[in-house]
Amino acid sequence: MFKFLRRIGGMLGDSKPVYRWNPQLDANVGRVSDGLDYTTLASTMESADTGDIATWVKFTQEMEAKDAHLGAVARTRRLALTGIDWEINPGQTSREEDKPLAKAAAEYVRNCLLDSGSFAKMLTHLAKAIGPNIAVTEIVWDGVKPAEFRNVPGNRLLIDYSRSPEIRITTVEDPVGQVARRGKFIVHTPDYQIPNAFENTVSRSQGKWWLMKNLAIADWATFIEVFGMPTRWATYREGASTTQINVIKNALASMGSLSYGLVPEGTNLEMREAGNRGNDPYLAMIEWIERKQSIGWLGQTLTTEQGDSGARAMAQVHDQVRKDILLDDMRAEAATIRDQLFAPMLDVGFPQVGATVPIFERIPKVSRNRTEDANVLVVAQQAGLQIDKAWAHDHLSIPEPEEDADVLTPVEPAAAAAPGGGFGGGGF
Repeated sequence: MFKFLRRIGGMLGDSKPVYRWNPQLDANVGRVSDGLDYTTLASTMESADTGDIATWVKFTQEMEAKDAHLGAVARTRRLALTGIDWEINPGQTSREEDKPLAKAAAEYVRNCLLDSGSFAKMLTHLAKAIGPNIAVTEIVWDGVKPAEFRNVPGNRLLIDYSRSPEIRITTVEDPVGQVARRGKFIVHTPDYQIPNAFENTVSRSQGKWWLMKNLAIADWATFIEVFGMPTRWATYREGASTTQINVIKNALASMGSLSYGLVPEGTNLEMREAGNRGNDPYLAMIEWIERKQSIGWLGQTLTTEQGDSGARAMAQVHDQVRKDILLDDMRAEAATIRDQLFAPMLDVGFPQVGATVPIFERIPKVSRNRTEDANVLVVAQQAGLQIDKAWAHDHLSIPEPEEDADVLTPVEPAAAAAPGGGFGGGGF
């Protein structure tokens, strides 16, 4: 009983938010990816290993912001999760007498979160953990229920390994940071590992490809500038004075921003490319890296999965995340929500002994081929199976007719079985 009252007191004291925007900490946080090379890349990517979560998250955000393809596949992965409808269901229990209490607990949690208004935004924020493997939200309590969810930016996060491996939230008053304790904060690490949660993440695997791509683009731009732009050449005779040479040089410079050269008359100047290039190596490298980025984030890429199999096959794969990856994202999200939000909500607002913690579930939309389903129904009818008429209408997305509606005449079984008959052949 004492422990329960202490939990209640702790939650009631959490009405004051820890994270509040502050210009000293949140404005002009600077860039960490400008001028990056392989040496600084290694130290930047290892920043999270030493507890500098702020630098790590900032770097991952800048990678996605600067790389259009990387940003697109990252958004596709996250939207595949957040675009699915969700519901809160009673927790599973083996005893029949516990089911009413589990149902009441789910109803309590559902009503509290619908009143919150910021729960949906919190889910979108937690999805940003896919990649850097960290996203933190603060719960601001109003009595015994959440009143607000404050999404904590990455520049406020750190780990002080000399004290503990827990995520901390920095403030002006406490630069070392307050521990993001359970019940006050939701810490989402979908790829959590022991001992280092940042050792093998999606964003970490992308760092090298991102830098290689940026260097290739820079080299490509230099190549275009040197070999793709017209160049003005001028010569001067032997014995020309410095004044005469400068007059020619100034004339070339004043003709525009295109490159120019000034050499003595008779000089043999030749600009050579480095061997036979064949197909453009810069474009080939960029396309190869983008395939790696797509595979790392989505588990597939149109090029590797479909090749030149046509627009229809490509359309079936476009903007899709491999199912097992999406299911893993759903499981990680559900576990975090249940353990770090639903369970504390029941601790303080629904203290009935034995109430099973509700389950957060995403409900994916099932894509069905209605033509194939209709043909199955025809075969089932011919086999004498009993089929619920309302179920068939719902399954085929065909509304039931209104009373006195002018309906189509059903096709006879023999006609349905004939070529061209039935739902699949145009006889309906």
